[in-house]
Amino acid sequence: MEFYTDEIAEHQSFNEMLASADAFVVIGPGEQYNASEQTRIARFSDNGGRILLVNEPTQRGANGPARSTPMTNIASEFGLGYDAGCLYNLAWYNTNYRAVYAKPANDSSITKGVDRVTMYTARPVVGGSATLVTNETAALSTTRRQAQYTVVAREGNVIALGDRSLLGSDYIYTNDNEVLVSNIVKFLVSGSR
Repeated sequence: MEFYTDEIAEHQSFNEMLASADAFVVIGPGEQYNASEQTRIARFSDNGGRILLVNEPTQRGANGPARSTPMTNIASEFGLGYDAGCLYNLAWYNTNYRAVYAKPANDSSITKGVDRVTMYTARPVVGGSATLVTNETAALSTTRRQAQYTVVAREGNVIALGDRSLLGSDYIYTNDNEVLVSNIVKFLVSGSR
């Protein structure tokens, strides 16, 4: 595993980094991807590379309005996106109304062995094929509308996940979270590059 940081970028181009990669993981980026990087990432996927996009709800700064993570431009390359706000559920949750449960939307390699996961700061994913969904009593913080929301979706070689905390050690051992993350890792390393 290699991290593409500003320091690494001084010695290795983005194209060089992707040329030797099996998978590309983006977790709540701090900056937008430029047009050249978007094109390169799309080509990486077209050539069999696997991609995981992980976003989180918008964050409110101490002295200002909520800021969003700049994931939209890269997710939109694959027909995916993230709704504003976060999910909560007053009827079906794990110890806290913001810790919403999600269940498989279908049988797939991503949901194999998964009955229920807990999403701690879930943001709805839009587009793609729904992989994990909440139940109908989940609500979106920005609208308070109750509905079944997608929290993990797949489009070809790309998975979009709406909860960064799912990947952390604090939450991995809850319900079937570890099984889901293991399935996602298997997906990422089993491309045809």
